[in-house]
Amino acid sequence: MRSGALYFAFYNFCRIHKTIKVSPAMAAGVTDKLWNMEDIVALIDARDERKGGEGYCRRLGFSSLRGRSR
Repeated sequence: MRSGALYFAFYNFCRIHKTIKVSPAMAAGVTDKLWNMEDIVALIDARDERKGGEGYCRRLGFSSLRGRSR
């Protein structure tokens, strides 16, 4: 995933905007919840696994981001 696409996903799905008080994706009705980076990484992993790769988290040595301290 290119860094521009990652920023686009963060900006539209994870970030609450002051003027609209929700994320742009929520305001547009694309999703009903505020995403976090774990959700985006899970999508990247799913895409990598569909393409036959090992997934972003596994490449970094994590079985999952869930349960990690922040």
